[in-house]
Amino acid sequence: MFLHKKCEVCGNKINKLQSVWNLYLIGYGRVLHCKNCNTKYKVSQIISSLYMISTDFIPILLFFLIMLNFFEKLGFSSNVSLLFSIIIYTIFKLCVLAIMPLHRVKE
Repeated sequence: MFLHKKCEVCGNKINKLQSVWNLYLIGYGRVLHCKNCNTKYKVSQIISSLYMISTDFIPILLFFLIMLNFFEKLGFSSNVSLLFSIIIYTIFKLCVLAIMPLHRVKE
């Protein structure tokens, strides 16, 4: 549903996760291809910039500090807390990716 984009040309469903790296790279301008008609789609520059700021620069430091503190208060060791923080952060990026709109690239 959210992880698919319907091709504007042929109507084929394009999977946003064509490879595992798309989880991280769609927000940075990675181009996706329709397998039927080879139409290209990518995220606009404005959304890409907002994605980079909102998921990579400022919040990542705050997120890890808050989550590490939270899990340590629950009694987990710092290594387990770090692992939980990384898993939750990856799920957060997947959710952002799922709602990220793709636009057709004009050649």
